[in-house]
Amino acid sequence: MDETKKYTAIHFDIGFDYVETMGLRIKNGRSFQRTLKTDQEKAVIVNEAFVNQMGLFGLISLTISKRMKEISIRKVLGASAYDIIQFINKDFMILIILASVIALPGSYFTLTYIFDGLFKYNCGVGSLALIVSFVFVIATALLTVSSLVYKAAISNPSDNLRFE
Repeated sequence: MDETKKYTAIHFDIGFDYVETMGLRIKNGRSFQRTLKTDQEKAVIVNEAFVNQMGLFGLISLTISKRMKEISIRKVLGASAYDIIQFINKDFMILIILASVIALPGSYFTLTYIFDGLFKYNCGVGSLALIVSFVFVIATALLTVSSLVYKAAISNPSDNLRFE
């Protein structure tokens, strides 16, 4: 049975007019699917992720610069760069995982509240989106911390311990 016949059999008093463009079906001026429609929304998302990563980079850089003497002493006492990276990564990962565990339920309830207010019918917030965001945060933090700690671990310890 054709879609027009199905629709008119149920709603015989309302006209059936829809346009299908680029896979997005529009009926009476309203779209059936919600997607990122503009490049502005994508740019805002990328910009927010970039600002977030710059804040994380600044915080880790400050912490590493304060711990340069500790890293140098560990290196003089025979620790390898891998041991130093593993030791400092462990401290940061505990904090980041704790912050994520606290933030994920709050973000779930906030997004559910926003979606319920904006849309009459919505698909809700799935656990997959929260898991992907958690993995993304952990991966980017691990990469940032490891790169900065590696840079500090391969530096000459005598430069940092010269005046002690």
